Amino acid sequence: MLRRPEVLDPDFMPEHVFHREREINTIKGAISPLLQGKRGENLFIYGPPGVGKTLCAKYVLEQFDFRKAYVNCWFHRSPYNLMAEIARQLGIPIPVKGWSLEEVVKEIVKRSPFLVVLDEVDKANEINEIYPIVEGTKSCFVLITNFKDWFMGLDPRLSSRLHPTFLEFKPYSFEQMLDIVKERVKLAFTPGSVEKDALIEIARRAFLRRDVRVALHLLQKASKFERIDLEKVNEIAEEFKKKPILNDMEKRIVEWIKENEGKTTGELYKKFEGEMTERSFRNYIKKLEKMGVIRTEETGKGFRGRSRRIYLSEQYGI
Repeated sequence: MLRRPEVLDPDFMPEHVFHREREINTIKGAISPLLQGKRGENLFIYGPPGVGKTLCAKYVLEQFDFRKAYVNCWFHRSPYNLMAEIARQLGIPIPVKGWSLEEVVKEIVKRSPFLVVLDEVDKANEINEIYPIVEGTKSCFVLITNFKDWFMGLDPRLSSRLHPTFLEFKPYSFEQMLDIVKERVKLAFTPGSVEKDALIEIARRAFLRRDVRVALHLLQKASKFERIDLEKVNEIAEEFKKKPILNDMEKRIVEWIKENEGKTTGELYKKFEGEMTERSFRNYIKKLEKMGVIRTEETGKGFRGRSRRIYLSEQYGI
């Protein structure tokens, strides 16, 4: 029986983070100089979804008693909104009448040194606008994204000034995934609620999809049963076997493709032009194709180089 549903939330913060000791120590080592009044080391964290990037960053932040700001760029995309949120978390009161972007940046620079973590940084519309606070302070910046090659698209001035250490988060092994699932089950359910073979199957499926969220999703769905056995896990898994777990933006893109099958990447991008860069959109398309959600066909010359037509995959039954 489920006793702590919050444990199955992907945003739940455990007391101990399993199998990410190296990554956590790297993050701690990069930002700890700030506590001695020295310049911190910038980090560029990358890896697929569901491998603990955000979890580890937040885990370290909770232990870090210093001026800091954690911003998810999904929710703060424009340069002004991003800077205003950094300012707010650094304790800078922005007047009701508001400031210009330049005024916000000026006040942020005055608070140096500090730590800024920008999660889902590829969602920011004009991330190069952070250059003034990178160049003008002795602070530390941690950038998090799914896409390693995103960094190569930065303005050379910004990438050179950041000069970050690259920290890759690789998918968990099966044994590691099993440990994580066991711990979540232990915290979330009363003893004996999840049978051993069911627990192993949940971990196996999450391992095959390289995403801890698969295990959490299965456990959430199965929690309606008083006892979770292998048969119930397999039944639930069949319900979404052909439908990869998508984040909100991925769902929106898939729905848009569903309504506009056969259109080119460039035509589809126009829908999201104000929300993300073209590079980010193309990364989403590549990821969805790799997941088997969509298929693409090259059409020849498009609006920017060679373009492709996008279709939903026949195996993806929406």
